[in-house]
Order: sequence, then structure tokens, then C-alpha cells
Amino acid sequence: MIEITLPDWLYQALHKKKMLKISQDHFRIRKAIDRRLYEIARKHFDHQREFTIAIEKLHLKTGSTVLLKMFRHNIERLAKTNDFPDYGLRYDVKADIVIFNNRNLIPEK
Repeated sequence: MIEITLPDWLYQALHKKKMLKISQDHFRIRKAIDRRLYEIARKHFDHQREFTIAIEKLHLKTGSTVLLKMFRHNIERLAKTNDFPDYGLRYDVKADIVIFNNRNLIPEK
């Protein structure tokens, strides 16, 4: 017999049937933190063009154990490559916020 303990967030998502579809390109993302950022972006998009979040809140949501200063540095680096599937990522240093934009949303005419 094998016993597996699921994280609360996963159990709740399964129980409430709130699982999201993820792009196949998600699996080409190599770093775990980058995958987590993609998942957070995916969760917050519906039919909106952008999703904005304070860097401190994003740091908490990712569960990252690096210092906030290093997290900012990593976000800046990731924003420069900006190669997430489905979503663009920008970091506004002055406002200390991260802006995700939905690349698949077709602009209204």
C-alpha cells in the first residue's frame, strides 16, 4: 500500500473540479519557479488582456524560498527573455509590479 499526501491547493482543485488546461509548451519550461509563474498567470486569466501583481505578493504565491531581492533579479531576467507560452511578462521596476499579458487574446475591433 502507498499513501500519498497532496498539497491542500491540489486537493481543493481536484475536489472542486477547478483544474485548468495547460499548454503543451508548459512542459518545455525548465525551471520549477518559471513553471509556477506560468501556472499563476494561467490561473488569473480568463478573457482579460492583462494581469498585474505586486512583486511581494507574487513572491509569496510562488512559494519561492529565495530572498525577495534575488526574486526581483530573477523576474527581471525572465522578463528580458519573455518566452512564456501564451503569456508575456514585464517587470515595472518603479512600481515594483509584474504585468502578465495574454498573447492569445484577439483584440476587439
